[in-house]
Amino acid sequence: MRDVPTDRLLRAVGALLLLAVVLAYALGAVARYRSSGVERPSVPAAETTSSAAPEDDAGADEPDDDEDAPDEGEGSEEGEESGPTVVVKVDGLNFRREPDKNASVIRGLSSGERLELLKTEGGWHYAEDSDGEKGWLYASEQYSTVEE
Repeated sequence: MRDVPTDRLLRAVGALLLLAVVLAYALGAVARYRSSGVERPSVPAAETTSSAAPEDDAGADEPDDDEDAPDEGEGSEEGEESGPTVVVKVDGLNFRREPDKNASVIRGLSSGERLELLKTEGGWHYAEDSDGEKGWLYASEQYSTVEE
């Protein structure tokens, strides 16, 4: 019959060995996945949302005195051709209230969605969606393209 301290030591060593085997298997699986060549989207989490649902916050309307927005008189008039269009390339691209990655999100845009480009400033597009909502999206060819 073994004494109690030796029995505890053998159990602890066995548990550590089992943990090492499980860890080695998990790390191997991750390494195989990364080297498999599976194409993964390279959209940073900071510029996409997990869903395309609008943010629910009070006072969600754009303020009337928005200094960053073009004047209401600018843009196309009825009968004129519309200007350039921004076409979204990734699902969940953030449509923001301000041209800042920390600004509140109006909603997530869908891949293929088209917005009227109002202006581009400081690496951000200011655009209007089909519902007339105006906001900012990051101006990167990775996320969107501009069509004339």
